Amino acid sequence: MNAPPSFGPLDVARKQIPAFTLRDFSPSICSPMSNSTCRRPRWLASAAAAALLLCSTFQNRGQVAEIISGVTRESYKKLKSYSSEGTITTVIDLTETPAGKAARLRGFNGGELGADSSFMKPQTRTTAISIKLRREGEYRITWRQKVGATHTNEGVVWNAGEGDFIRVPDRGVGRAPNRDLALTGATGLSGGASHTIPSLFYGLAPDSLSEIQGLAQHPDETLDDDLCFVLSGKLNGQGVKLWIRKRDYLILQRKQIIGGANVLPSLTDEEARNAIKAAGGTPPPEAIEKQKKLRETRRETMLAVKGHSTLRLTDIVVNKPIPIAELKPKPPPNPER
Repeated sequence: MNAPPSFGPLDVARKQIPAFTLRDFSPSICSPMSNSTCRRPRWLASAAAAALLLCSTFQNRGQVAEIISGVTRESYKKLKSYSSEGTITTVIDLTETPAGKAARLRGFNGGELGADSSFMKPQTRTTAISIKLRREGEYRITWRQKVGATHTNEGVVWNAGEGDFIRVPDRGVGRAPNRDLALTGATGLSGGASHTIPSLFYGLAPDSLSEIQGLAQHPDETLDDDLCFVLSGKLNGQGVKLWIRKRDYLILQRKQIIGGANVLPSLTDEEARNAIKAAGGTPPPEAIEKQKKLRETRRETMLAVKGHSTLRLTDIVVNKPIPIAELKPKPPPNPER
């Protein structure tokens, strides 16, 4: 009996699949009426068939999740262009952190805490984002978040053919040495918008899938009218969940848990001593104890913080030419408050 077609680097479980399996379940790949060698279909059809087959054949959801993530990664790498709009909704609760408890005890700014203080109740912030990527290397990612009644956090990282730049409020425009450093430098500022999709599209290392540990598959879910694979794993000890559209293996949603996990170990005396020396200080016993207490405060904070950040992508358009003119950022907003 003929062996099933190879799926290259994604064919991690091929030796475990009987030759008749693909023939029986995927007639579009191999005709059960023919003894001739199976024809090789297009890469995505092949990889998708393998992933779907394994979903129904194997109990090892981690293996299936890795195959799905591999197909997703290859899907982005083969795109000529990508654009989308979206939102990042962040919910954060600091009420039980050491700083939150201390602030309530002493009052805020010498007075009573306001009802809307982040130490009094969870806060929700929404960031509007826009992503435009060209295979030639040019790109633009923008983000805009309303903070309070008078301040807006907005910025842009871009390359419109004249270099890589980042613009953020109160700092102006800075030039980055290259695309990778520009996108990495904007990751925290953009709430991850400059990393999640761009890292997959441009094949950066690590990308937003490879940095997740212990990927596992969950039952499919529907977002709007799109049926999605659902994967989850850990990033720096925090839970991550992904919704990947089945019809084209593009990410529609990513949810990151914030807090509730202790990813920092306690410091030993030796580690504290080395940290102080690395910073140019001297490590007397009291300095070592102070360094250890600072680490414990950070550990308690990470455990006490509760929240999540959800990236939702909409209006996804692929393989449509993006004019360079669309990548040039608009002038910065009026600095007057």
